[in-house]
Amino acid sequence: EDDSYAFTFHEEELNEILSKVPAGWKVCVVSVVGAFRTGKSFLLSWFLRYLEAHCIQRGGSKSDSDDGKKWFERVQTLNRHEGSFDWRGGKERN
Repeated sequence: EDDSYAFTFHEEELNEILSKVPAGWKVCVVSVVGAFRTGKSFLLSWFLRYLEAHCIQRGGSKSDSDDGKKWFERVQTLNRHEGSFDWRGGKERN
């Protein structure tokens, strides 16, 4: 039976990606699925903002906000941030 909504796990591709992660680094795989306009991009951008605010950057320092706001108080700028996922509120597609 052909299920157009089925997911396929590609173990070889995942192993190839994970083989490039330096030894000792922690990895978390997050899969976000759902109907369109249900918050997937918002959630992924939220994760990125959290990680950016709490993890040490490549340059060796934590990411700080220049406006004095906490990471979760800057939700209105999530999709205007470099590297974020494009999203906007509402039921209409972008």
